[in-house]
Amino acid sequence: MDLLKQLSRSALLVVAGLVVVVLSLSASFEFGPLKYSSDAPFPSRIALFCVGLVLVSVGLVSEYLAFRRRSKASHSSANVPAPRVDTLFRTLDELPGFNVFIRDSTRVSILGRTAVNLLTSYERSLQEVCASGTEVRIVFVDPRSDAAKHLYGSQADTYAQNLEAATKQLARLTASIGSRLAVRTTTDVPPFSLILIEGHQKPRMIRVQLNFMHSRIGRDRPVFVVEEGDAWFDAFQEEFEATWRTAGAFDVV
Repeated sequence: MDLLKQLSRSALLVVAGLVVVVLSLSASFEFGPLKYSSDAPFPSRIALFCVGLVLVSVGLVSEYLAFRRRSKASHSSANVPAPRVDTLFRTLDELPGFNVFIRDSTRVSILGRTAVNLLTSYERSLQEVCASGTEVRIVFVDPRSDAAKHLYGSQADTYAQNLEAATKQLARLTASIGSRLAVRTTTDVPPFSLILIEGHQKPRMIRVQLNFMHSRIGRDRPVFVVEEGDAWFDAFQEEFEATWRTAGAFDVV
């Protein structure tokens, strides 16, 4: 039975046809406990022989056509072009602004190296959403940690300038927003920057921006958006939440 399960229908037709051909050519046949004998007239043997040939032919043709279909499908899948990276990634300038992205949100969670671009460009937007009841969480790299030495590669001066600008903005925002703004620092080097948007009237969404060390360290770094329901959404959300839980408080005043 296991052998029969492994054979295709076309192969079974070929086997059946061969058996019929052998029987048509034999007056008697014996295979183990199976015995066959026939005194059928010659015309009946010819007819049985033809039936066997038809079965063999149909089986062979079916197997050939199935082989062609499998080969064509394999060839087609092998020639499917890989998706172009530029169809997956954007830059911040090609996406709706942060102020649009956080509209109608109930909580905004931000992970960044210094978060300087958001803090210096969208101070008013953060104040407005917090005034409407939105909670904002920001995690950035502790400037006193060893990780801070490697955030911008060899461009330490750029990091120092961004850090100074970011901390000043955080001080002003904390003073004006109060408890709806929570800031923590991490000693890890984040492989990407991240903005997680949560709201009552729309699905959760994460904007992820890759962190480069040398070629691009500003707004022109690659960005992609992961929506709730995507297979990778939970992974990015859990990365932020784990970073937030292990991060330490930071006094921005």
